[in-house]
Amino acid sequence: MNDSIQEHLPQLEQKPLLGHRVLVTRARSQSSELVKSIADLGGEPIEMPMIRTVMPSDLSQIDVALQKVDQFDWIVLTSVNGAEFFFQRLSELQLDIRKVERVKIAAVGPKTAQIIEAKGVQVDLVPLTFRAEDLIEKLLRIVEPGQKVLLPRGNLAREILPMALRQVGCTIVEVDLYETQLDTGDAEGVARYLEQGALDIITFTSSSTVQNFVKVMQSIRPDVHALLSTTQLVCIGPVTADAAIKLGLNVAAIAEPYTIEGLIQAVLNIARQSIV
Repeated sequence: MNDSIQEHLPQLEQKPLLGHRVLVTRARSQSSELVKSIADLGGEPIEMPMIRTVMPSDLSQIDVALQKVDQFDWIVLTSVNGAEFFFQRLSELQLDIRKVERVKIAAVGPKTAQIIEAKGVQVDLVPLTFRAEDLIEKLLRIVEPGQKVLLPRGNLAREILPMALRQVGCTIVEVDLYETQLDTGDAEGVARYLEQGALDIITFTSSSTVQNFVKVMQSIRPDVHALLSTTQLVCIGPVTADAAIKLGLNVAAIAEPYTIEGLIQAVLNIARQSIV
């Protein structure tokens, strides 16, 4: 360990991200927890939201489903966004939340479950690990053929969940509850940081954040791989990591568990390795 690191060791123990610049690509509406944690740990968070989520312009399918929500056996909410938009629209339609209480609820993870339970609605199923594959595994043990399942999700959601439930005889109603749109943030400013080797870590929290990041960067700096040569990429889970790998990116770490807390821990692990 060199003299400079030895001198600052007490600070590094209290602020382990001291001297590290970390890019946050999550939608601005959801990035506050990650940004605050990075800053609290001594890092410099740089926000470049790659996506924004909005309700679709045509709400007719959503509204029809919500008007009949108590006719479903299950409602499966697969993201924080999904849960927030679900209850927002329920409120806008002035529908009685007690209709939802009559239906079994599955949530993809604890954050999604928290939002549901904050509305006074019981969550019946949460997988131990927080991705669609694990949710499917638990659901398939419980659901019965002929049961009606509402899947209010984003327009970019994977088809693995409805396909699995249909295969066991469930009737699936899918509605696009929100749309994920491209956001560009300060792409030029981030590109300059990367060219200067002044961006240490980039965090990705979904496949769409990875895909949009590469798309935006390529539009202004065609050689993205060279641009990222000195930067460590950290992904929130294996699905996000797979999206990055398919684009030819090198993933330095995957969060465990697949949560913001796990992502922060993965960032910390990368930062600690850099001072050894």
